[in-house]
Amino acid sequence: MKSGVLFASALLACAPAGAATMTAKDFNLFALNTVTEQGSDTEGRVAVGGNAVFKPYTVGAVLSNSGTNLVVGGNLDQQYGSFTGSVFVGGNATLNGVGVNGNITANGKVKYTNGTLKGNIASGSTVTTASAGVSGTIKQNQAQVASPVDFSAEAIRLKGLSKLYSSYAAGNLPANASLGSVLFDSNSHTVTLTGTGSGINVFNISGSLLPQDWGTFNINLTGGGQALINVSGTSQYWTGGMNVNGSSAGSGGANVLFNFYQATNITFGSIGVLGSILAPLATYNDAAYGSLIKHNAGGVINGQVVVANWNGTYSSNTQINNVFLRDYAIGKNLLGDPYTPPPVKQAAVPEPSTWATMVAGFGLLGGAMRRRRKPAFA
Repeated sequence: MKSGVLFASALLACAPAGAATMTAKDFNLFALNTVTEQGSDTEGRVAVGGNAVFKPYTVGAVLSNSGTNLVVGGNLDQQYGSFTGSVFVGGNATLNGVGVNGNITANGKVKYTNGTLKGNIASGSTVTTASAGVSGTIKQNQAQVASPVDFSAEAIRLKGLSKLYSSYAAGNLPANASLGSVLFDSNSHTVTLTGTGSGINVFNISGSLLPQDWGTFNINLTGGGQALINVSGTSQYWTGGMNVNGSSAGSGGANVLFNFYQATNITFGSIGVLGSILAPLATYNDAAYGSLIKHNAGGVINGQVVVANWNGTYSSNTQINNVFLRDYAIGKNLLGDPYTPPPVKQAAVPEPSTWATMVAGFGLLGGAMRRRRKPAFA
């Protein structure tokens, strides 16, 4: 028993300081690669695996100042806006006119100008400030700090979960899931999903049946469970209205997950999405200006968003509200569950008797070839 305790203690001692402790489940917006956004906000936490460009942008407006609310694996370029809580940057951090209620930790250079920071700055390189108020300490050339998010591991997990969920169908459902019904009304452009289960209600729909100017999306969860909506198709452009009924979580969308398992491009125009988005292969694009005249705005998402990239390049764009997907069971969450890849099928090893037959066959074949060989004449 004592040796086991010592071995466990040794493992803990070898664990890297500041190892990743956060996953996509902890964030309102989780982008595996890059984010560009301007003129909008995400009320909860934001994580970006690559570079982030915000002009301007607000993160964590409804959160407390404690904890890390923005994680950027690459470089951060921020022009105006504000952050509530601390910021981690794996590369360089350039902030101009940004208010920060927390600390800034960057493994690269930090340039902070024309802003007020109520916290500390720690840089793995140099720190430059100008016309800025920093209430805490400024430390340069600090040791590198591990990211609180392992984006590589999360990419594998999230892509695996998305593919797994898309395979749910009759005869292939987990124990706590059931298939719901789907009704399309082409006259009123209404889609109605009805699930009666108290666990996960699975809906499989074709994205091609949802035209750009469709009307209302009704989600009825009469059993009080959750909706897992698998949407096929590589490109999605959604407009219209959305309602969630009969759920204990109300109309906030905490019981709905849209799984765009094939999508590489997603655009929302003038729609309030009530639910979370799982689209680990997709780039989210704000509606273009010409489309905004027709659809009024980029929309609002009441839920969590997981994408490959977020491309918000228009001033009237998508806001993400601080709504999180609730657990479907104790300790179980569709965005937080682990993913175990299916076992790789290996070729069967021939039995000894099979090997003997094969060797004998090779021998007979070789003898036949020698008998057929004609002698050469000088």
